Amino acid sequence: MPNQNRNTEKSAQITEQVKSIKAEVDALQVHVMGVAKPWYKQAATLIATIALVFSFGTTFVSYYRTVQQDKHDAQVELRSLIQRIITLPRENFEVLQKYKAHPLEANKMSGFLNNESLLLSQQAAAIAEQIPELVSGAEYYAIGQGLIASGVVERGVELIEKAARQATTAAAAVAAYRSLGIAAYNNGQAERGKKAWLAALDIFKNRFPNASPIYQHFVHAQTLIRWAQVESLMGECESAKGHQEDAIKYFRSLPKTGSEQTILNELFQAKDLVSRCRAFERASSPSQ
Repeated sequence: MPNQNRNTEKSAQITEQVKSIKAEVDALQVHVMGVAKPWYKQAATLIATIALVFSFGTTFVSYYRTVQQDKHDAQVELRSLIQRIITLPRENFEVLQKYKAHPLEANKMSGFLNNESLLLSQQAAAIAEQIPELVSGAEYYAIGQGLIASGVVERGVELIEKAARQATTAAAAVAAYRSLGIAAYNNGQAERGKKAWLAALDIFKNRFPNASPIYQHFVHAQTLIRWAQVESLMGECESAKGHQEDAIKYFRSLPKTGSEQTILNELFQAKDLVSRCRAFERASSPSQ
């Protein structure tokens, strides 16, 4: 009887050991099988991968929104600066008129406004470099004009060249090329200036061929008048006279509706400048 009990206990112990060994073997089997599976079939790996992708996705969306918000804020700031830059020339003119009897005060106030224009124009140019895809031709033109007026000519010219290329209307493109022509003449770059004036005259042929002939003649007359005025001030009297005469031809082709009065007034001014230029040229030439 005692022997039977001992055998029963030993049998129970062996059974428990077998179960324990079997459990360990099963666990090892599961582990080995898990390692043998491809990564995309392992639940833990898939969960970790999905979590990582989701994290990347939310980070990218957050970054994109931040970038877009920054660009929007920069665009708003740029437009605010340009609005101020545009008003400064008028304020400068008003100051000069108001303190006409006090030239020292007028120059002092004008200097303050010029410094403000320089700072704002440089700040606007820096912002425009950050968001070039959001800057219009008109905005480049305003910044460029501000820089040129403040003495930063080359940088201003670069921006006005961008304005000319991006212009969506003939008026905007012509205005930009006229400004380039004036800036070049003022800096002693006559050949560069001539190219700009010719580009203004060729604008309809090259970029806006569908504009009406009357409008083209109106714009050409104004361009030639401005060119003649600049050349007269630079002492290029014969060339100025030729452009003045060409302007008259365009002027005569316009219908007399009353709108041509502006050109007529400018034409009289151009004639006066050309006459003074030629008179000065004669007076300065050696007597025969």
